[in-house]
Amino acid sequence: MAEKINTNDGWRPLHIVAYNGQDQLVKLLIRSGAEINVRDPQGYTPAHRAAQNGHETALAVLLKHKADVKTCTSLNRTPLHDAVRTGEEPVVKLLLK
Repeated sequence: MAEKINTNDGWRPLHIVAYNGQDQLVKLLIRSGAEINVRDPQGYTPAHRAAQNGHETALAVLLKHKADVKTCTSLNRTPLHDAVRTGEEPVVKLLLK
């Protein structure tokens, strides 16, 4: 059901909760069948959204469930690129593990 919800900008619920660092909701949506590597129209995944905002715990949940951190956006950015670009050092370290 969560995958059927879509915002005007193409974000799915998992994008939104990852962007906001709501790790418990990330877990709930994953348990409910949300697609881990779903992309918005610009190619961003929930991992990109968590990484660019420094949400280490939410990103760790996504990684535990096999989020693909090599996926590139339409700007050819991975979650690591976004974390570096926004100065999120703990997230950079997590992604380099």
